[in-house]
Parts: sequence; structure tokens; C-alpha cells
Amino acid sequence: NPESRFYLKSEGSVEKFNDLNFVITGTLEKYTRDEITQLILDLGGKVLKSVSKNTNYLLIGENPGSKLEKAQKLGVKVITEKEFLDMLK
Repeated sequence: NPESRFYLKSEGSVEKFNDLNFVITGTLEKYTRDEITQLILDLGGKVLKSVSKNTNYLLIGENPGSKLEKAQKLGVKVITEKEFLDMLK
């Protein structure tokens, strides 16, 4: 059961990602894309399919591809999985 595998939420963090839009690209190390997506949603954020000027963070794993290029052109903040996990603390 994936729900029981990880609980990264801390008290009072329910709204932590309110009004933040994330795009996920590449292969993540510790978590699956579905797990990270669920975590972002649980914390009030949104996960978009493509990078746009409305994207707050591009979360990248191995081999990020064209989304990274687009994010850099648009000035979107690029974060690694470790940086993302640090944001949860």
C-alpha cells in the first residue's frame, strides 16, 4: 500500500504549497512521480504537465529533457529531488 510507505508531512504543513505550481520531469531517486505528485497535492500545490510562465518549480530527476530547457528560458526555479525534500522540513 503506497499510502503507508511514506509520510513526509509535518504538523501545520498542510498549506505549505498553497498556490504553487510544480512540474516534474526526469527519473526520481527516492520516490515515484506518483508519490511526489500526491505529496504536492496533499500540501495544497498543483502539478502541471508542462512548463509555462505559471510554473513555480520544475522538479528534476535524471535525464530531465526538454522541460528543463523551457524552464531555464522562462526563468522557472529548477530544484532537485533533495531540494524538494528539504522544502518539506
